Amino acid sequence: MTERKPMNVLRQAQLLKVYNELLEVVKKMLDDKVDAEILASTLVAQGLRLYKGILDEKTFQATIDVIIKNTKEIGIRPLFEQPPEKKEEKKEETIN
Repeated sequence: MTERKPMNVLRQAQLLKVYNELLEVVKKMLDDKVDAEILASTLVAQGLRLYKGILDEKTFQATIDVIIKNTKEIGIRPLFEQPPEKKEEKKEETIN
């Protein structure tokens, strides 16, 4: 079984860097009038093929299950939609 790597600060930074670089490529392709559905399906297919190549079958299936579960439970916003504003919790006033 392929072991999952812990998400430490360095991996989180790498994740953010890769995400942002790919987002810029996606934005450019959309600006160049590439069909958004074709682009999305290609990204999903490439991601699944990459997972399939680096994970054993059990881990691959577990990963797909997590993706589906998170999609249903968390929900997915459109790519360029801003997250909803969080309501600030009223803090108790103190003398300090």
